[in-house]
Amino acid sequence: MYIKSLTRSVVKVSTGPLLVLASRHGNQRGLLSGTTSSTPQGTKSIPAVVTLPPHSLLPTNILWRSLLIATVSSHRALSAPSLAVLSFLSQPRSTLSSIEKNPVLYVLFKKTMYNYFCAGENEREVTSTIRGIKDMGFKGVILTYAREVVLDALTEEEIAIGAPEVKAEPDSSPSVSVDQVEVSSDESIEAWRSSVLETVRGSSLPEHIMLALQEVCEEAIRRKAKIFINAKQQFVQPGIDSVAMKLMKKYNRGGKAIIYNTYQAYLKCIPDALHKHLHQAQAEGFLIGVKLVRGAYINSEPRHLINDTEQVADDTYNHIAMELLSGRYRHLDPHGESRMPAMELFLATHSQESSLRAYEI
Repeated sequence: MYIKSLTRSVVKVSTGPLLVLASRHGNQRGLLSGTTSSTPQGTKSIPAVVTLPPHSLLPTNILWRSLLIATVSSHRALSAPSLAVLSFLSQPRSTLSSIEKNPVLYVLFKKTMYNYFCAGENEREVTSTIRGIKDMGFKGVILTYAREVVLDALTEEEIAIGAPEVKAEPDSSPSVSVDQVEVSSDESIEAWRSSVLETVRGSSLPEHIMLALQEVCEEAIRRKAKIFINAKQQFVQPGIDSVAMKLMKKYNRGGKAIIYNTYQAYLKCIPDALHKHLHQAQAEGFLIGVKLVRGAYINSEPRHLINDTEQVADDTYNHIAMELLSGRYRHLDPHGESRMPAMELFLATHSQESSLRAYEI
């Protein structure tokens, strides 16, 4: 008997057909039908299993919602008017067109667009979403905090959503010019702006920012969670890389990666950048966490930074993945003079080809 465990268990029995049993937390699911087969003991009824596709584990409402949004977003005749409607609703002119104030609109968008992209608005909803995902057989969930807020340093209460407040004098007329308007910028926003600029320039982050990051890392260790530092546009990426490497050196110890840095394979510079970081990890003796993606900023990056064709980007992704999964990269080798550092790899891809090729290694 040969058993291979993924989201499904594939069981090959020597006296019968290949059985594919979809598992859901250890409970086998399958559609059985009776067949006959000749054996030395005579003719016996052998149950045959109709193979269920992977998406059979998804709840029906999620399948319908995914089909709806995928259909609308992939057809220009549907996506253009849909985006126009969303743009109109994002700037409501009345209670009727306000998603927050109109209960019908709220439920409609909450059950479709919002729940498709977001885990929840509060801890209870996020916890429920995580539980639902794990009930489908997934062992882990990656969360991204997708809202930027400004907090009061003393009370830790939200005081703004990251935008400066524009104030006009009481006696100003509707035609007042921008130069005549007082712009009130919160000090915490200015601190955030300065920190971002320092990161962009490759400077060391202010001490309070590093302390906050270290606090997050220590909490992740306590909760046995992992932190994936997302990649951004190349304009800011050098600063992000610098911070990620410092955090990995401090926290990726004891044979476990807590921090992962993200590498976008559609960029021409990524093979060299990854090689440099692997060398640094080896020289400084820490475990490097690598999250490999194709990339997400193709519409906002300078064209000369991006691989010439989609095929080149695909080939770059697959080549890097294959080498790292084989325990080597360029001249770095487990048994050579230039040793590969300790590494943990996270492959993020929508490509079936990339997934299957990686699984075969």
